[in-house]
Amino acid sequence: MDPQRGGHEEFHFRSRTKDELKLEVYALLLAHFVIRALMLEAATAATLNVDHLSFWGALQALKTRLPEQAERCQAPIAQRGLG
Repeated sequence: MDPQRGGHEEFHFRSRTKDELKLEVYALLLAHFVIRALMLEAATAATLNVDHLSFWGALQALKTRLPEQAERCQAPIAQRGLG
């Protein structure tokens, strides 16, 4: 781990072509925007200053909770024939 990066893991792109890389970067930017929007929504609901929230903390919370939500959402999608 690099101490200058705050102990976070090094990131590597999975893409093998320029077009795939472009899509991957767009997806990462979209994910970043969604996380920031969720942070703003949570801060507003709790009457907190969004600047006091941690992006990495929010990311970790989402990583922990998203698998639960995916399981809850898959059953209705499969029942509708969309999955």
